[in-house]
Amino acid sequence: MLIVFVSMLALLSGTKIVITTFISSSYFVTLPIMTSISITLLVLAKKGKLGRWGKMFINQMQRNQRGKRAIFEYGTSILLLTIIISTIYTIHYGENSSLTPMKQELYKEVPQLKEKNIQITSYVLVPSDKMLKGLLAVPAVLMYQYPQLAVMLSALNDQSSGWLLNFYMVSLIEYGQVFGLLVLYRVILPRKNIKFPVVHIPKIRMTKRIALVLVFIALFTLSYQLGTYAHVGTNDAKTVMSTFKATTNHIDAVGIFTHNTEVALLMFVPALGVVIGTGAGYSTGMVYNAAVVLSPALATKLPPLALLFMSPFGIMELTGYSIAMSRSFILIGSIRKKTLRKELKPTLKEIGLVVGILLVAGFIEYSMILSGSKGIG
Repeated sequence: MLIVFVSMLALLSGTKIVITTFISSSYFVTLPIMTSISITLLVLAKKGKLGRWGKMFINQMQRNQRGKRAIFEYGTSILLLTIIISTIYTIHYGENSSLTPMKQELYKEVPQLKEKNIQITSYVLVPSDKMLKGLLAVPAVLMYQYPQLAVMLSALNDQSSGWLLNFYMVSLIEYGQVFGLLVLYRVILPRKNIKFPVVHIPKIRMTKRIALVLVFIALFTLSYQLGTYAHVGTNDAKTVMSTFKATTNHIDAVGIFTHNTEVALLMFVPALGVVIGTGAGYSTGMVYNAAVVLSPALATKLPPLALLFMSPFGIMELTGYSIAMSRSFILIGSIRKKTLRKELKPTLKEIGLVVGILLVAGFIEYSMILSGSKGIG
């Protein structure tokens, strides 16, 4: 499952970024190309032209079309599409002229909504207790205060110069494409599984492997968090940030990928990789702390853990580093037990997996840097 997911993510995400960067960002161009690639993969897999990967792809898609997994896949897809479409409709409804007096009253009570200063590079984390209360209040608001909700969303959309509506329109197109492909696979896929020889991996071993990756995600996060608490003076902060800017200045997607891959490959080194990974987490936290020392407002706009868990590339890089660090830990035992040769093949597979993850993450991060540099409003 993981191999199919990562390879499809790398192919489709990489292709889309290349198209939007060098050809056109219009969905009238990207949507047909992405759909054609997905259909072509399915047809070639059915004809047996993609080898073992094609059979894995067919089997994985079939598993998503049966039983409880199918109910979950289609149920969540329909729910998300319903939320997205409802939000788009609500924003348009809030622009109705009959609600103009209500919007003007809102501007009087919250004059900050008139300030068009929102940028997509700004993040604010809502406290968990307030978020829970807000989610529980949604049904009541939809039933009894829908016009007020529509006016609020419309005002937020105006403040962001249309970014809010654009975000949901993009989400509708993207997730609509995914749902359409899911339905298409259900229609085209054969009814019976394609059997092929596969090396059996005991469930217990795989569970332990995943658990170990989670342990090192926690370790990297902890070292990063400790780095954010390190004492950094103003002069030291300026030195750290100047070094960081010199390293990352004029960097592109390939540069990001190359840098991250070099660090990740060192993390595969037995024993030393754990130390390197922990040090990388701590130094990243120090860079964040240095930025906060020079710009204190950053701490409220972008909390430290948001860098790791609130961006797709952050999660992907964290996962890649944790896979490498955990493999480094496994190799320590292999050397001690003199079974290093046995671990060579899974290590090479995981190196390929991590490189694929970081490749996609690099392009996603670069595209977000370009978007963030433009700003909105």
